[in-house]
Amino acid sequence: MPTALESQPETEGGQTTSEDGAADQGQKKEPAPEKLSPSLDKIEAAIRDLITQERAAQGQGPKDEEIRDLEAQEGMAFWAETMFWATVASVLLTFVGIVLIWRTLIHTRHAAEAARDMVTEGAKTTIAAIQATNAAVDANLIARETSERQLRAYVTIEAIQTHPGNDPMSYQLEWKNTGQTPATDVLTYTNWECRIDALPDEFSYPKGSINDAAALGPGQHVHAWPIFIPGETIERVRRGILRLYVWGAAEYNDTFKDTARRRTEFCYEVVFEDAAAGDGQIVMGSRLYGPHNGIDNDCYRKPPT
Repeated sequence: MPTALESQPETEGGQTTSEDGAADQGQKKEPAPEKLSPSLDKIEAAIRDLITQERAAQGQGPKDEEIRDLEAQEGMAFWAETMFWATVASVLLTFVGIVLIWRTLIHTRHAAEAARDMVTEGAKTTIAAIQATNAAVDANLIARETSERQLRAYVTIEAIQTHPGNDPMSYQLEWKNTGQTPATDVLTYTNWECRIDALPDEFSYPKGSINDAAALGPGQHVHAWPIFIPGETIERVRRGILRLYVWGAAEYNDTFKDTARRRTEFCYEVVFEDAAAGDGQIVMGSRLYGPHNGIDNDCYRKPPT
């Protein structure tokens, strides 16, 4: 860039002249100014260097920004790719986790089904065991009851002793223990009644004379207290005017624990029939009559506990 100083010509001695120099020759010469050219050259050079540096700075600025932008884009691309692969890995891991959970659920269901089957089989086994136990208990009870029935004491009527020719006529029962074990606390009684008609359904069968016996061993006998019936009554019975009824019972305990008191009861109607020989003799007999006949729970009057 030319300056005002460059437009001025220099003399051989390094001094400058102007077009007005001749006009001023007549004037008094002033002292010559100091030479400023080197200093100005340095300033000019400095200004040029500064301008060059500014231009260089201005020329390099966009390039650095582009480089930084490029580096930023590359960094973003790198992290985007990293995030992509991380997302892929996460999806794969999630898929693997879902597969594992699904297989776990399948195995859990199979295990639950197996456990259910085991519980069902266990329940069936338990039911079968309970049924077998109940069957064994029932069999044991049946065997025990059978054994008790076979071995227990049975006190029944062995014979009836009568004397029709006597007045009054005696009527006596003989009881016998036909079982295989003793009968204890034995009690027997006999009673009678004559009436024109049959015994009513609500008849109470009252007790008569009571005979106590301490015990009856297997095969032993005991006689009940006899009853005595007037001869006139017997004659009217024989002629069919009256009906004679005799009843009684035997109560006792057996030797087995936790068993109820035993009872055997009877009711006979006394009848007279012609003898088979046809010699005019009358034979007296006894036949079962009414509901007052049975053993234990089949008795009309239940045995006391």
